[in-house]
Amino acid sequence: MRDAATQEPVALEALSLTESENPTFECQFKPFIEGRFQTLLGVCLLFESQGGRDLRLTRPLLALIHSESAQLEELLDAYGARCNQRWSLVRRQVAATKFFSRAGYNLLHLKYSFKRYCLLPVDGDFLDDTRQRLCFIRDTLAKVLLQILECARAIHLRLPASPPENLFLSEDHPKGILPADRQTRDVLSAKDAVVLLATAFLELAAASDFLHLDKLTPSRRLADCIPDPVSEESLRQLEYRFHNMQAHYDTYLADTNTESLDKDLIVLRGHISIIFHLLETATIFVHYYERHLSANSGTAGTVAAPPVDAEGLLDITFNYTIAYASAYLASARNLCHLKLQHYAEITQVDLPVPRYRGFHVRPSTLIAKIVRHYASEVRMNLFGVSYDAAQPLALFRANERINAVKRRRIADLLGNLPPNRAVGPGNHANEVRRVVLQLAEQDRIVIYEHPLPLNHSAPYDGELFAQFVVDEITRLLAMGKIDIETDVTVTFVGDRRVLRDIRCLADNGYGEDRFGNDIPLPESLAYLKR
Repeated sequence: MRDAATQEPVALEALSLTESENPTFECQFKPFIEGRFQTLLGVCLLFESQGGRDLRLTRPLLALIHSESAQLEELLDAYGARCNQRWSLVRRQVAATKFFSRAGYNLLHLKYSFKRYCLLPVDGDFLDDTRQRLCFIRDTLAKVLLQILECARAIHLRLPASPPENLFLSEDHPKGILPADRQTRDVLSAKDAVVLLATAFLELAAASDFLHLDKLTPSRRLADCIPDPVSEESLRQLEYRFHNMQAHYDTYLADTNTESLDKDLIVLRGHISIIFHLLETATIFVHYYERHLSANSGTAGTVAAPPVDAEGLLDITFNYTIAYASAYLASARNLCHLKLQHYAEITQVDLPVPRYRGFHVRPSTLIAKIVRHYASEVRMNLFGVSYDAAQPLALFRANERINAVKRRRIADLLGNLPPNRAVGPGNHANEVRRVVLQLAEQDRIVIYEHPLPLNHSAPYDGELFAQFVVDEITRLLAMGKIDIETDVTVTFVGDRRVLRDIRCLADNGYGEDRFGNDIPLPESLAYLKR
Protein backbone atom coordinates (compact mmCIF):
# COMPACT_ATOMS: atom_id res chain seq x y z
CA MET A 1 0.00 0.00 0.00
CA ARG A 2 1.17 3.56 -0.70
CA ASP A 3 -0.30 6.95 0.18
CA ALA A 4 -0.07 10.38 -1.37
CA ALA A 5 2.10 11.82 1.38
CA THR A 6 4.98 9.35 1.00
CA GLN A 7 6.94 7.69 -1.72
CA GLU A 8 7.96 4.80 0.55
CA PRO A 9 5.82 1.65 0.96
CA VAL A 10 5.06 0.47 4.45
CA ALA A 11 6.02 -3.15 5.17
CA LEU A 12 2.68 -4.71 6.12
CA GLU A 13 3.35 -8.42 5.57
CA ALA A 14 3.95 -8.99 9.28
CA LEU A 15 0.71 -7.21 10.13
CA SER A 16 -1.60 -9.13 7.80
CA LEU A 17 -2.37 -12.06 10.07
CA THR A 18 -5.80 -13.63 10.32
CA GLU A 19 -7.60 -13.69 13.65
CA SER A 20 -7.24 -17.48 13.84
CA GLU A 21 -3.44 -17.13 13.71
CA ASN A 22 -3.29 -14.77 16.70
CA PRO A 23 -2.53 -16.15 20.16
CA THR A 24 -5.30 -15.93 22.70
CA PHE A 25 -3.83 -12.88 24.40
CA GLU A 26 -3.64 -10.93 21.14
CA CYS A 27 -7.36 -11.55 20.65
CA GLN A 28 -7.88 -9.79 23.99
CA PHE A 29 -5.24 -7.13 23.39
CA LYS A 30 -6.54 -5.96 20.04
CA PRO A 31 -9.97 -4.64 21.17
CA PHE A 32 -8.34 -3.13 24.25
CA ILE A 33 -5.72 -1.16 22.31
CA GLU A 34 -8.29 -0.38 19.61
CA GLY A 35 -10.32 1.65 22.08
CA ARG A 36 -7.28 3.60 23.22
CA PHE A 37 -6.31 4.31 19.59
CA GLN A 38 -9.53 6.03 18.58
CA THR A 39 -8.51 9.65 19.23
CA LEU A 40 -5.18 9.35 17.40
CA LEU A 41 -6.82 7.46 14.54
CA GLY A 42 -9.33 10.28 14.30
CA VAL A 43 -6.44 12.73 13.87
CA CYS A 44 -5.00 10.40 11.21
CA LEU A 45 -8.32 10.60 9.35
CA LEU A 46 -8.22 14.39 9.71
CA PHE A 47 -4.81 14.49 7.98
CA GLU A 48 -6.07 12.10 5.29
CA SER A 49 -9.25 14.09 4.63
CA GLN A 50 -7.43 17.45 4.43
CA GLY A 51 -4.52 16.31 2.33
CA GLY A 52 -2.03 15.97 5.19
CA ARG A 53 0.51 18.46 3.97
CA ASP A 54 -2.11 21.17 3.50
CA LEU A 55 -3.25 20.99 7.11
CA ARG A 56 -2.28 23.94 9.28
CA LEU A 57 -0.30 23.00 12.37
CA THR A 58 -1.48 24.57 15.61
CA ARG A 59 -0.39 24.15 19.19
CA PRO A 60 -3.74 22.65 20.28
CA LEU A 61 -3.52 20.07 17.48
CA LEU A 62 0.12 19.21 18.21
CA ALA A 63 -0.53 19.03 21.96
CA LEU A 64 -3.36 16.55 21.30
CA ILE A 65 -1.20 14.42 19.00
CA HIS A 66 1.69 14.43 21.48
CA SER A 67 -0.51 13.52 24.44
CA GLU A 68 -2.23 10.65 22.64
CA SER A 69 0.95 9.24 21.08
CA ALA A 70 2.89 9.45 24.37
CA GLN A 71 0.17 7.49 26.19
CA LEU A 72 -0.05 4.93 23.39
CA GLU A 73 3.71 4.44 23.26
CA GLU A 74 3.82 3.81 27.01
CA LEU A 75 0.92 1.37 26.74
CA LEU A 76 2.45 -0.50 23.79
CA ASP A 77 5.79 -0.74 25.60
CA ALA A 78 4.06 -2.09 28.70
CA TYR A 79 2.73 -4.99 26.61
CA GLY A 80 6.01 -5.71 24.79
CA ALA A 81 5.11 -4.23 21.40
CA ARG A 82 8.75 -3.30 20.75
CA CYS A 83 9.67 -6.99 20.47
CA ASN A 84 6.50 -8.17 18.76
CA GLN A 85 6.57 -8.77 15.01
CA ARG A 86 3.01 -7.57 14.47
CA TRP A 87 3.03 -4.47 16.68
CA SER A 88 6.64 -3.22 16.57
CA LEU A 89 6.08 -1.19 13.40
CA VAL A 90 2.97 0.44 14.89
CA ARG A 91 4.90 1.25 18.04
CA ARG A 92 7.74 2.75 16.00
CA GLN A 93 5.35 5.01 14.12
CA VAL A 94 3.63 6.09 17.32
CA ALA A 95 7.05 7.00 18.77
CA ALA A 96 7.86 9.10 15.69
CA THR A 97 4.51 10.85 16.09
CA LYS A 98 5.32 11.66 19.72
CA PHE A 99 8.77 13.07 18.89
CA PHE A 100 7.78 15.22 15.94
CA SER A 101 4.59 16.57 17.46
CA ARG A 102 6.67 17.72 20.43
CA ALA A 103 9.28 19.25 18.14
CA GLY A 104 6.58 21.01 16.14
CA TYR A 105 5.04 22.40 19.32
CA ASN A 106 8.45 23.78 20.33
CA LEU A 107 8.87 25.50 16.96
CA LEU A 108 5.41 27.04 17.15
CA HIS A 109 6.20 28.24 20.67
CA LEU A 110 9.35 29.94 19.34
CA LYS A 111 7.41 31.43 16.45
CA TYR A 112 4.82 33.06 18.70
CA SER A 113 7.23 33.99 21.51
CA PHE A 114 10.00 35.40 19.32
CA LYS A 115 9.04 39.08 19.60
CA ARG A 116 8.79 39.14 23.38
CA TYR A 117 12.22 37.51 23.83
CA CYS A 118 13.99 40.85 23.11
CA LEU A 119 16.76 39.08 21.20
CA LEU A 120 19.92 40.57 19.80
CA PRO A 121 20.26 40.33 16.00
CA VAL A 122 22.04 37.35 14.46
CA ASP A 123 22.75 36.27 10.90
CA GLY A 124 19.74 34.72 9.17
CA ASP A 125 15.99 35.23 9.29
CA PHE A 126 14.91 33.17 12.28
CA LEU A 127 11.15 33.51 11.75
CA ASP A 128 11.32 32.63 8.07
CA ASP A 129 13.58 29.65 8.81
CA THR A 130 11.17 28.56 11.54
CA ARG A 131 8.25 28.64 9.09
CA GLN A 132 10.23 26.56 6.59
CA ARG A 133 11.18 23.99 9.23
CA LEU A 134 7.57 23.76 10.36
CA CYS A 135 6.80 22.57 6.84
CA PHE A 136 9.27 19.71 7.36
CA ILE A 137 7.58 18.85 10.67
CA ARG A 138 4.13 18.98 9.05
CA ASP A 139 5.21 16.77 6.11
CA THR A 140 6.88 14.28 8.44
CA LEU A 141 3.83 14.08 10.69
CA ALA A 142 1.59 13.64 7.66
CA LYS A 143 3.70 10.76 6.45
CA VAL A 144 3.81 9.06 9.83
CA LEU A 145 0.11 9.52 10.64
CA LEU A 146 -0.95 8.20 7.26
CA GLN A 147 1.31 5.19 7.76
CA ILE A 148 -0.33 4.59 11.13
CA LEU A 149 -3.71 4.69 9.39
CA GLU A 150 -2.45 2.24 6.78
CA CYS A 151 -1.21 -0.15 9.45
CA ALA A 152 -4.48 0.13 11.37
CA ARG A 153 -6.41 -0.88 8.29
CA ALA A 154 -4.02 -3.76 7.65
CA ILE A 155 -4.63 -5.26 11.09
CA HIS A 156 -8.34 -4.44 10.94
CA LEU A 157 -8.45 -1.94 13.79
CA ARG A 158 -11.82 -0.23 14.07
CA LEU A 159 -11.59 3.34 12.77
CA PRO A 160 -13.73 6.33 13.78
CA ALA A 161 -16.65 6.89 11.45
CA SER A 162 -15.26 10.28 10.42
CA PRO A 163 -12.56 12.79 11.37
CA PRO A 164 -13.28 14.67 14.61
CA GLU A 165 -15.07 17.97 14.12
CA ASN A 166 -14.97 19.42 17.61
CA LEU A 167 -11.18 19.81 18.02
CA PHE A 168 -10.14 23.27 19.22
CA LEU A 169 -7.45 23.93 16.63
CA SER A 170 -7.46 27.69 16.24
CA GLU A 171 -4.38 29.87 16.79
CA ASP A 172 -6.41 33.06 16.31
CA HIS A 173 -5.60 34.91 19.52
CA PRO A 174 -6.86 38.29 20.76
CA LYS A 175 -4.35 41.10 20.25
CA GLY A 176 -2.69 42.80 23.20
CA ILE A 177 -1.44 41.78 26.61
CA LEU A 178 -2.73 42.00 30.17
CA PRO A 179 -1.50 45.01 32.17
CA ALA A 180 1.59 44.42 34.31
CA ASP A 181 0.01 45.84 37.46
CA ARG A 182 1.29 43.37 40.07
CA GLN A 183 3.70 44.81 42.63
CA THR A 184 7.30 43.85 42.01
CA ARG A 185 9.63 42.32 44.57
CA ASP A 186 12.86 43.83 45.88
CA VAL A 187 15.88 41.56 45.43
CA LEU A 188 19.55 41.99 44.60
CA SER A 189 20.85 45.19 43.13
CA ALA A 190 20.77 45.34 39.36
CA LYS A 191 24.54 45.31 39.32
CA ASP A 192 24.84 42.13 41.38
CA ALA A 193 22.07 40.38 39.44
CA VAL A 194 23.55 41.19 36.03
CA VAL A 195 27.05 40.17 37.10
CA LEU A 196 25.83 36.86 38.55
CA LEU A 197 23.74 36.05 35.49
CA ALA A 198 26.42 37.14 33.00
CA THR A 199 29.09 35.10 34.77
CA ALA A 200 26.86 32.01 34.90
CA PHE A 201 25.98 32.41 31.22
CA LEU A 202 29.65 32.65 30.23
CA GLU A 203 30.47 29.50 32.18
CA LEU A 204 27.64 27.68 30.41
CA ALA A 205 28.65 29.11 27.04
CA ALA A 206 32.11 27.61 27.53
CA ALA A 207 30.47 24.19 27.90
CA SER A 208 28.62 24.79 24.61
CA ASP A 209 31.64 25.12 22.33
CA PHE A 210 30.82 21.85 20.55
CA LEU A 211 27.73 23.57 19.09
CA HIS A 212 29.85 25.92 16.98
CA LEU A 213 30.05 23.64 13.97
CA ASP A 214 31.70 26.33 11.86
CA LYS A 215 34.91 25.10 13.51
CA LEU A 216 34.56 21.77 11.70
CA THR A 217 36.25 21.12 8.38
CA PRO A 218 33.95 22.06 5.47
CA SER A 219 34.20 18.57 3.99
CA ARG A 220 32.76 16.84 7.04
CA ARG A 221 29.27 15.45 6.45
CA LEU A 222 26.51 16.25 8.92
CA ALA A 223 25.93 12.56 9.58
CA ASP A 224 29.56 12.26 10.69
CA CYS A 225 28.94 14.82 13.47
CA ILE A 226 26.74 12.33 15.33
CA PRO A 227 27.65 11.15 17.94
CA ASP A 228 30.88 13.18 17.95
CA PRO A 229 30.80 16.08 18.66
CA VAL A 230 26.97 16.13 18.83
CA SER A 231 25.12 13.39 20.68
CA GLU A 232 21.84 13.03 22.50
CA GLU A 233 23.75 12.85 25.78
CA SER A 234 25.77 16.04 25.22
CA LEU A 235 22.72 17.98 24.05
CA ARG A 236 20.53 16.75 26.89
CA GLN A 237 23.09 17.77 29.53
CA LEU A 238 23.39 21.22 27.98
CA GLU A 239 19.59 21.55 27.64
CA TYR A 240 19.21 20.63 31.32
CA ARG A 241 21.68 23.32 32.42
CA PHE A 242 20.01 26.05 30.35
CA HIS A 243 16.65 24.97 31.75
CA ASN A 244 18.08 25.32 35.26
CA MET A 245 19.37 28.80 34.46
CA GLN A 246 15.95 29.82 33.14
CA ALA A 247 14.29 28.42 36.26
CA HIS A 248 16.76 30.28 38.48
CA TYR A 249 15.97 33.54 36.70
CA ASP A 250 12.23 33.03 36.95
CA THR A 251 12.49 32.19 40.65
CA TYR A 252 14.78 34.98 41.81
CA LEU A 253 14.71 37.76 39.19
CA ALA A 254 11.42 37.69 37.27
CA ASP A 255 8.87 40.32 38.31
CA THR A 256 11.37 42.19 40.48
CA ASN A 257 12.50 45.77 40.63
CA THR A 258 15.86 44.56 39.33
CA GLU A 259 14.49 43.94 35.85
CA SER A 260 13.46 47.58 35.55
CA LEU A 261 16.89 48.81 36.62
CA ASP A 262 18.83 47.05 33.86
CA LYS A 263 16.91 46.01 30.75
CA ASP A 264 19.76 43.77 29.65
CA LEU A 265 18.50 41.24 32.19
CA ILE A 266 15.40 40.69 30.08
CA VAL A 267 17.55 40.37 26.97
CA LEU A 268 19.64 37.68 28.65
CA ARG A 269 16.46 35.92 29.80
CA GLY A 270 15.24 35.83 26.20
CA HIS A 271 18.51 34.30 24.98
CA ILE A 272 18.50 31.69 27.73
CA SER A 273 14.94 30.71 26.78
CA ILE A 274 15.40 30.48 23.03
CA ILE A 275 18.64 28.52 23.43
CA PHE A 276 16.93 26.14 25.85
CA HIS A 277 14.02 25.47 23.47
CA LEU A 278 16.33 25.04 20.48
CA LEU A 279 18.47 22.58 22.43
CA GLU A 280 15.38 20.73 23.61
CA THR A 281 14.28 20.36 20.00
CA ALA A 282 17.77 19.38 18.82
CA THR A 283 17.84 16.68 21.51
CA ILE A 284 14.58 15.25 20.16
CA PHE A 285 15.96 15.14 16.62
CA VAL A 286 19.34 13.64 17.55
CA HIS A 287 17.66 11.08 19.80
CA TYR A 288 15.45 9.99 16.92
CA TYR A 289 18.38 9.88 14.50
CA GLU A 290 20.60 7.87 16.84
CA ARG A 291 17.79 5.52 17.82
CA HIS A 292 16.11 4.95 14.44
CA LEU A 293 18.18 6.17 11.50
CA SER A 294 21.91 5.83 12.19
CA ALA A 295 23.85 2.75 11.16
CA ASN A 296 24.27 1.80 14.82
CA SER A 297 20.59 2.11 15.71
CA GLY A 298 18.56 -0.87 16.82
CA THR A 299 16.13 -0.43 13.91
CA ALA A 300 18.71 -0.03 11.15
CA GLY A 301 18.21 -2.62 8.44
CA THR A 302 14.63 -3.49 9.35
CA VAL A 303 12.19 -4.25 6.54
CA ALA A 304 10.03 -1.23 7.28
CA ALA A 305 11.00 1.96 5.51
CA PRO A 306 11.76 4.68 8.07
CA PRO A 307 8.95 7.25 8.19
CA VAL A 308 11.41 10.16 8.48
CA ASP A 309 13.76 11.51 5.82
CA ALA A 310 17.27 11.26 7.29
CA GLU A 311 18.78 14.10 5.23
CA GLY A 312 15.89 16.40 6.09
CA LEU A 313 16.26 15.54 9.77
CA LEU A 314 20.00 16.28 9.70
CA ASP A 315 19.33 19.59 7.95
CA ILE A 316 16.81 20.83 10.50
CA THR A 317 19.00 19.59 13.36
CA PHE A 318 22.27 21.23 12.33
CA ASN A 319 21.27 24.09 10.03
CA TYR A 320 18.39 25.31 12.17
CA THR A 321 18.30 24.22 15.83
CA ILE A 322 22.05 23.96 16.48
CA ALA A 323 23.00 26.80 14.12
CA TYR A 324 20.64 29.28 15.78
CA ALA A 325 21.46 28.05 19.29
CA SER A 326 25.11 28.73 18.48
CA ALA A 327 24.33 32.16 17.00
CA TYR A 328 22.27 33.30 19.99
CA LEU A 329 24.92 31.94 22.33
CA ALA A 330 27.57 34.05 20.61
CA SER A 331 25.50 37.24 20.60
CA ALA A 332 24.56 36.89 24.29
CA ARG A 333 28.14 36.06 25.20
CA ASN A 334 29.25 39.37 23.71
CA LEU A 335 26.57 41.14 25.77
CA CYS A 336 27.79 39.38 28.94
CA HIS A 337 31.34 40.51 28.23
CA LEU A 338 30.17 44.11 27.87
CA LYS A 339 28.17 43.96 31.10
CA LEU A 340 31.09 42.54 33.06
CA GLN A 341 33.38 45.22 31.67
CA HIS A 342 30.81 47.87 32.59
CA TYR A 343 30.53 46.60 36.16
CA ALA A 344 34.22 45.70 36.56
CA GLU A 345 35.65 46.14 40.06
CA ILE A 346 39.34 46.78 39.55
CA THR A 347 41.61 45.34 42.21
CA GLN A 348 44.95 43.54 42.40
CA VAL A 349 46.36 40.34 43.84
CA ASP A 350 49.95 39.16 44.49
CA LEU A 351 50.58 35.55 43.51
CA PRO A 352 53.62 33.27 43.41
CA VAL A 353 55.37 32.41 40.17
CA PRO A 354 54.54 28.85 38.98
CA ARG A 355 57.03 26.49 40.65
CA TYR A 356 57.68 24.39 37.55
CA ARG A 357 59.65 26.46 35.00
CA GLY A 358 57.78 29.66 35.68
CA PHE A 359 55.33 30.92 33.09
CA HIS A 360 55.80 28.20 30.50
CA VAL A 361 53.06 26.87 28.18
CA ARG A 362 50.52 25.36 30.61
CA PRO A 363 50.20 28.11 33.25
CA SER A 364 50.41 30.92 30.70
CA THR A 365 47.74 29.34 28.52
CA LEU A 366 45.39 28.72 31.45
CA ILE A 367 45.77 32.29 32.73
CA ALA A 368 45.05 33.65 29.23
CA LYS A 369 41.97 31.39 28.94
CA ILE A 370 40.58 32.78 32.19
CA VAL A 371 41.06 36.37 31.03
CA ARG A 372 39.54 35.66 27.61
CA HIS A 373 36.64 33.80 29.19
CA TYR A 374 35.55 37.06 30.81
CA ALA A 375 36.77 39.23 27.90
CA SER A 376 38.34 41.45 30.51
CA GLU A 377 41.60 43.37 30.61
CA VAL A 378 44.11 42.03 33.11
CA ARG A 379 47.76 43.06 33.44
CA MET A 380 50.52 41.10 35.12
CA ASN A 381 53.24 43.27 36.67
CA LEU A 382 56.75 42.01 37.41
CA PHE A 383 59.75 44.17 38.34
CA GLY A 384 58.16 47.27 36.86
CA VAL A 385 57.20 45.62 33.56
CA SER A 386 53.53 45.09 32.60
CA TYR A 387 52.36 42.10 30.56
CA ASP A 388 49.00 41.46 28.85
CA ALA A 389 47.61 38.44 30.73
CA ALA A 390 45.33 37.54 27.81
CA GLN A 391 48.37 36.73 25.65
CA PRO A 392 50.36 33.58 26.55
CA LEU A 393 53.37 34.77 24.55
CA ALA A 394 53.48 37.96 26.62
CA LEU A 395 53.57 35.91 29.82
CA PHE A 396 56.34 33.71 28.39
CA ARG A 397 58.59 36.77 28.22
CA ALA A 398 58.35 37.23 31.98
CA ASN A 399 60.51 34.12 32.35
CA GLU A 400 63.55 36.07 31.13
CA ARG A 401 63.44 38.22 34.27
CA ILE A 402 62.47 35.33 36.52
CA ASN A 403 65.41 33.24 35.29
CA ALA A 404 67.74 36.19 35.85
CA VAL A 405 66.64 36.21 39.50
CA LYS A 406 67.25 32.46 39.70
CA ARG A 407 70.78 32.85 38.32
CA ARG A 408 71.59 35.58 40.83
CA ARG A 409 70.19 33.40 43.61
CA ILE A 410 72.51 30.54 42.66
CA ALA A 411 75.47 32.89 42.57
CA ASP A 412 74.57 34.09 46.06
CA LEU A 413 74.12 30.55 47.37
CA LEU A 414 77.50 29.46 46.00
CA GLY A 415 79.32 32.58 47.03
CA ASN A 416 80.83 30.80 50.03
CA LEU A 417 82.57 28.12 47.96
CA PRO A 418 86.38 28.35 48.06
CA PRO A 419 87.39 30.26 44.90
CA ASN A 420 90.15 27.79 44.01
CA ARG A 421 89.04 24.61 45.68
CA ALA A 422 91.39 21.74 44.92
CA VAL A 423 89.61 19.13 42.81
CA GLY A 424 91.33 16.12 41.38
CA PRO A 425 91.59 15.68 37.60
CA GLY A 426 88.36 14.35 36.11
CA ASN A 427 86.40 14.92 39.34
CA HIS A 428 84.88 18.28 38.44
CA ALA A 429 81.56 16.73 37.32
CA ASN A 430 81.31 14.76 40.57
CA GLU A 431 81.92 17.92 42.55
CA VAL A 432 79.18 19.76 40.66
CA ARG A 433 76.84 16.81 41.27
CA ARG A 434 77.64 16.93 44.99
CA VAL A 435 76.81 20.64 45.15
CA VAL A 436 73.54 20.19 43.23
CA LEU A 437 72.42 17.31 45.45
CA GLN A 438 73.25 19.29 48.55
CA LEU A 439 71.14 22.22 47.31
CA ALA A 440 68.31 19.81 46.46
CA GLU A 441 68.37 18.45 50.02
CA GLN A 442 67.98 22.04 51.23
CA ASP A 443 64.96 22.52 48.88
CA ARG A 444 66.89 25.17 46.98
CA ILE A 445 66.93 23.19 43.71
CA VAL A 446 64.48 20.76 42.07
CA ILE A 447 66.04 18.03 39.95
CA TYR A 448 63.96 16.85 36.96
CA GLU A 449 66.33 14.29 35.43
CA HIS A 450 68.52 11.56 36.87
CA PRO A 451 71.38 11.11 36.23
CA LEU A 452 72.21 14.73 35.54
CA PRO A 453 73.79 15.35 32.10
CA LEU A 454 76.87 17.04 33.52
CA ASN A 455 79.73 18.62 31.60
CA HIS A 456 82.89 16.57 32.26
CA SER A 457 85.31 19.23 31.07
CA ALA A 458 87.58 21.01 33.52
CA PRO A 459 87.53 24.75 34.27
CA TYR A 460 89.56 26.79 31.82
CA ASP A 461 92.77 28.33 32.98
CA GLY A 462 92.18 31.08 35.48
CA GLU A 463 88.44 30.27 35.99
CA LEU A 464 87.38 30.31 39.62
CA PHE A 465 85.89 27.02 40.81
CA ALA A 466 82.80 28.78 42.23
CA GLN A 467 82.15 30.41 38.87
CA PHE A 468 82.59 27.04 37.15
CA VAL A 469 79.85 25.52 39.35
CA VAL A 470 77.53 28.50 38.80
CA ASP A 471 77.99 28.24 35.03
CA GLU A 472 77.29 24.50 35.08
CA ILE A 473 74.12 24.91 37.18
CA THR A 474 73.00 27.75 34.91
CA ARG A 475 73.49 25.44 31.90
CA LEU A 476 71.37 22.73 33.55
CA LEU A 477 68.70 25.36 34.32
CA ALA A 478 68.61 26.49 30.69
CA MET A 479 68.30 22.87 29.54
CA GLY A 480 65.32 22.35 31.88
CA LYS A 481 67.09 19.58 33.80
CA ILE A 482 66.79 21.44 37.12
CA ASP A 483 64.92 24.41 38.53
CA ILE A 484 65.80 26.87 41.24
CA GLU A 485 63.33 27.70 43.98
CA THR A 486 62.51 31.40 44.34
CA ASP A 487 60.07 33.52 46.29
CA VAL A 488 59.32 35.81 43.33
CA THR A 489 55.72 37.04 43.15
CA VAL A 490 53.80 38.79 40.39
CA THR A 491 50.92 41.24 40.68
CA PHE A 492 47.76 40.80 38.62
CA VAL A 493 45.57 43.88 38.16
CA GLY A 494 42.02 43.62 36.81
CA ASP A 495 38.40 42.81 37.55
CA ARG A 496 37.83 41.14 40.92
CA ARG A 497 35.93 38.21 39.37
CA VAL A 498 38.73 37.41 36.94
CA LEU A 499 41.40 37.66 39.63
CA ARG A 500 39.32 35.33 41.80
CA ASP A 501 39.70 32.58 39.19
CA ILE A 502 43.40 33.33 38.63
CA ARG A 503 44.00 33.08 42.39
CA CYS A 504 42.12 29.77 42.43
CA LEU A 505 44.36 28.56 39.59
CA ALA A 506 47.48 29.63 41.50
CA ASP A 507 46.23 27.89 44.65
CA ASN A 508 46.04 24.70 42.57
CA GLY A 509 49.58 24.92 41.26
CA TYR A 510 48.55 26.55 37.99
CA GLY A 511 47.28 23.12 36.94
CA GLU A 512 50.50 21.16 37.58
CA ASP A 513 52.64 19.77 40.37
CA ARG A 514 56.25 20.80 41.01
CA PHE A 515 57.44 18.29 38.39
CA GLY A 516 55.14 19.61 35.66
CA ASN A 517 52.56 16.82 35.80
CA ASP A 518 48.95 17.73 35.07
CA ILE A 519 46.70 17.86 38.14
CA PRO A 520 42.88 18.19 38.37
CA LEU A 521 41.41 21.65 38.69
CA PRO A 522 38.41 22.49 40.91
CA GLU A 523 34.93 22.49 39.45
CA SER A 524 34.83 26.28 39.41
CA LEU A 525 37.57 26.22 36.73
CA ALA A 526 36.10 23.35 34.71
CA TYR A 527 35.64 25.66 31.72
CA LEU A 528 39.44 25.74 31.28
CA LYS A 529 39.55 22.08 30.30
CA ARG A 530 36.93 22.30 27.55
